[in-house]
Amino acid sequence: MNRELWKDNYLESNPPFWPCPACGRETLQPIPKSLVTAVPSGYRLDPDITPVDYEYRFNQFFQCVIKECGDVICVSGSAALNRSGGDASSDDAFIFTLYPRNIYRGLPIIACPMVTPEAAKRALESACTLFWVDLGSCANKLRISVERILDELGIPEARNLNERIKTFEKIDADHAETFHALREVGNVGSHRGDNTRETILDAFEVFEDALRDLFGGQKDRIESLKKKIRTSRGI
Repeated sequence: MNRELWKDNYLESNPPFWPCPACGRETLQPIPKSLVTAVPSGYRLDPDITPVDYEYRFNQFFQCVIKECGDVICVSGSAALNRSGGDASSDDAFIFTLYPRNIYRGLPIIACPMVTPEAAKRALESACTLFWVDLGSCANKLRISVERILDELGIPEARNLNERIKTFEKIDADHAETFHALREVGNVGSHRGDNTRETILDAFEVFEDALRDLFGGQKDRIESLKKKIRTSRGI
């Protein structure tokens, strides 16, 4: 997982090469002239506020450059106008920093093996969409995806997810540790809703490793991230 892609903002002149939700390749590029910004009219009524103090709204379209795919996503959110450092009288003296708050379709933050259970994939796709909207809800969807994987692996229902994972520990202690970490992140999301962005990205990364191992035939554990999540108790 390339964490540089999942920052909370980007410059209009330097958009990220996000992965396409249709083909999975990092081939999304902004459609020329599709960036639209607007500002609430109330700002203009205050003579003491300048355009660099406004909180703008923006909308922008990205498209996959692979002709056979060509999928399109829509990004919206808030924006800030900043000085670019150039000549104050030139057209490029200012530049927008864009803060996505919603992306449709949801971007695949991690790769998901083809044979991953469909119910787990759907929960994971929802988590990827909610990443930009609400980190707590995103964490909860990751937790639900763990539940669906345990269903696929034949772990019986129990009073709670903790008990199900303890049952799974007898079969695969390493991946049970990953699932416990994701459970704790999800619990914070469900009960407190104050997960940090970095913790959520940690959770996605260890989950990607587990999915590759369980459903992709690869084994590349990330023990330091698991311990980091559990030590922080999902916060």
